[in-house]
Amino acid sequence: MSFYLIELLLTNVIEVFLASYVLTMVAAGAVINSLRLLDFPVLLPAVSGVSILALFMGLILCLNDSVNQSMLCYGFSGTTSSDYATLNIKLLCLCLTLLVLLAGRDYLKQVTLDGFESNQLLILAVIGLIIMASSNDLISIYLAIELQSLCFYAIIGMNSHSEIAIEASLKYFVFGALASCLLLFGFALIYSAF
Repeated sequence: MSFYLIELLLTNVIEVFLASYVLTMVAAGAVINSLRLLDFPVLLPAVSGVSILALFMGLILCLNDSVNQSMLCYGFSGTTSSDYATLNIKLLCLCLTLLVLLAGRDYLKQVTLDGFESNQLLILAVIGLIIMASSNDLISIYLAIELQSLCFYAIIGMNSHSEIAIEASLKYFVFGALASCLLLFGFALIYSAF
C-alpha cells in the first residue's frame, strides 16, 4: 500500500498538489463563508488570489519535474505515464489556466455574485486535462474526461439567474451522458477484442 502511495507522489506531483489545494480550499471556504461571526464574508477576491498562487506553484512543480526528468515514469500501476511530451502538455495547460484566471478575475466577480467555487471548478477541470494528458490506459482516459466534464457542467450553470445558462448546462449534461455511454461501450468493445 505504501509503495503505491510513494509511486503516486513521485509521478503525479502536480495533480496531487492541485487536488489537495482544491479539497482544502473548498472545505475551508465552506466553513468560513458560513460563519455568522464574520458576517458571511465574500471570499471570491481572496480565493481568486490564492488560486492563482496555487497554479503558479503547480507551474513551478511542473518546471522542476521537466528539469529533473531523466526517463519515462509510470504511476498508478502503469495507468499513467510521465515523459517530456506529457510535461510540456501539463505546462501548456497550467499556463493557459493561469492566464484565464488572471484575465477573468473581474468577470467572475460580476457573474458569480458570492460564489468562490468557480476557481476551484476550473482547477479541477485542469486536473482532469492533466490526467488525460498523462493517461496510459482507456480507463484513466475515461475518468479524466468525466472529471473535467462534470466541472464544466457546473461552470456552465454557475449563473443561476440566467435561464439560458441553466438550459445550456442541462443540455450539455444530457449530451455528455449519452456520449459517455457510447464511449464506455466503445471501450468495452476494444477490451473484449483483446
